[in-house]
Amino acid sequence: MSDNFKALIVNQEGDKFTREVKSINKDFLKHGDVLVKVEYSALNYKDALILKNGAKLVKEFPHIPGIDFSGKVVESKSDKFKEGDEIISILGFQLSSASSIKNMLEYIENIDKKSIEYEVRRNGEIFNLSGPPVDLPRISGLVPLSAAVEASLNAGDVILEINGEPINKFNQLKEAVEKSAGSPINLTVWREEKIFQTTIMPKREDIPQPEGGFITKWRIGIIGSIYPFELLTESIPVLQAIKLSFFQTYSIITSSINGRYHIIAGNICTCNLSGPIEIAEISSHMAKEGLQSFIQTLALFSAAIGFMNLLPIPVLDGGHLVFFAYEAIFKKPPNQKAFSALMTVGFAFILFFMMFAIFNDYFC
Repeated sequence: MSDNFKALIVNQEGDKFTREVKSINKDFLKHGDVLVKVEYSALNYKDALILKNGAKLVKEFPHIPGIDFSGKVVESKSDKFKEGDEIISILGFQLSSASSIKNMLEYIENIDKKSIEYEVRRNGEIFNLSGPPVDLPRISGLVPLSAAVEASLNAGDVILEINGEPINKFNQLKEAVEKSAGSPINLTVWREEKIFQTTIMPKREDIPQPEGGFITKWRIGIIGSIYPFELLTESIPVLQAIKLSFFQTYSIITSSINGRYHIIAGNICTCNLSGPIEIAEISSHMAKEGLQSFIQTLALFSAAIGFMNLLPIPVLDGGHLVFFAYEAIFKKPPNQKAFSALMTVGFAFILFFMMFAIFNDYFC
């Protein structure tokens, strides 16, 4: 390896920030245990922030950005790496080719760990070594009507600090929100070359569990993302799509039943019951996210409302089916006075239910 090579260097002198490709000597590099001849490199999101204006992430200038790479070890003072080792992947990402969805899922699964896996080839043999992960929590999406929306956070924002403490993993944000128990949290946020502070108030959310029941969590409504691109998706066969839609509809109905039972039992907050105003706001938000998100939201609401309409409550279709069944069994229509009384009770119940939901829309 030649002692001279080209590198992208960022520098800051006073208020002047520069970035340019220069030919430098390896003596320019900071002292380290391992020197790698880079053959392939990926653009980490932290590098993108640094290339803007340093983003307060660089402590010392001049600086060469870049932490995701593959290449060959040419010098090593570490007992883990030896001269001639080829670093062919980091955390399963083979940087010489497109990353697969499997590798992405492995990355997301391991990001909360204190170390990540580096795949190394040495003398034809491939093995793994451990090293620390470095990634910032980036917002890829927002949950409608969430605390993040109220705090005016946007997709693409990056959380740099929580209550003045720097963070480098999304899980640190999640842990801070849970520990807050609803208390205000001060965030330092990077957005398009600007850094600002905002205060966010976590909201209580009752999460349905697969085995039934709910668990209370505190949420701010941020959807995290490690890299600024979308995962590849593929179409599935029609029969498989029908099968999946059946199970998803079943899940929506059972969650609806479970939720209403626990609201009545007092196990979860009544604010989980939304009315037409919140439904309209959520639909509007999802429409801005795109046609697919909007259609999925409409399908969810349609399944939930359709199920409610089939409940055996007078004035609803389910109630009429009960009256039809009575007439079919006893060969005569129900008593008119009883029918009118039940319809009045049913109407009063639905009216109370709607008013209660609208009350939640305004005051929850």
